Amino acid sequence: MNYRIYRRIKTIFIYAGAILVCMLMVFPIYWMLLSSLRGGSIGAGSIIPDPESFSLLAYKNVFKMFPFVTWYKNSVIVSVSTTVLSVFIAMFSAYSMARFSFRGRGAFGLAILISQALPTILLAIPLFSLLSKMGLLNTYPGLILSNVARALPFSIWMLWGFFQGIPRELEEAAEMDGLSRIGTLFRIIFPLSASGIAAVMLFAFVLGWEEYLLSLMIMTSDTMTTLTVGAARMIGGQSVLWGELMAYSAMMTIPVAFVFVAAQRYLVSGMTAGAIKS
Repeated sequence: MNYRIYRRIKTIFIYAGAILVCMLMVFPIYWMLLSSLRGGSIGAGSIIPDPESFSLLAYKNVFKMFPFVTWYKNSVIVSVSTTVLSVFIAMFSAYSMARFSFRGRGAFGLAILISQALPTILLAIPLFSLLSKMGLLNTYPGLILSNVARALPFSIWMLWGFFQGIPRELEEAAEMDGLSRIGTLFRIIFPLSASGIAAVMLFAFVLGWEEYLLSLMIMTSDTMTTLTVGAARMIGGQSVLWGELMAYSAMMTIPVAFVFVAAQRYLVSGMTAGAIKS
């Protein structure tokens, strides 16, 4: 009897802890949305929403005071392009490392892992110098290639683990049926690695969406600014446009949150399976 009571108490504490953690994680988002609806000023308002005080003034000010649509378009172009290039290169690079033996493969894999640990600030000056010589400053290709360089190490490492976990016998059977190496990749290997590829796509997209330092360094004109850099412009030396900043953050965050919710099962299974198989 005492053991049953102990188990019930333990279960209650586990659920209470889980609920508390969820509340702590959700509260910043809740406060952001609530603050954005207070007419342009968050003040010291209550955490309990008051529908009578709700106003869309902060959202209107964002579109009136800043070229939000242009910045949003820039972020979408950079993020989507980063995702497509990163996934395309990572798939073939990871497959070659998982299936072919070549001199220096181990060293190359170690270099990929080490490069993932390097902070962006160490790459800023070399990238700026390289892009300046290539004439790619303040251009989409310049920022996209910089983001791809940051996304590739983790993307290759994750897909490498996925491809290693796929039995070679499947490829051998496909080749016996007349499929070429490329046909085997697109009809057998890549479909079986769909969850891993989806996880890499999400990672690359979020990396391109939230990048600040490289965007600030490469995109020098106002028409090429991305959303992350634009948000910093609301914070001045004398004042901060809190209401507008919260509305801006909400419009920047909510679409990405929906993408995460829609692809959550692919993200979790992809990252877990890739970690186990590597």
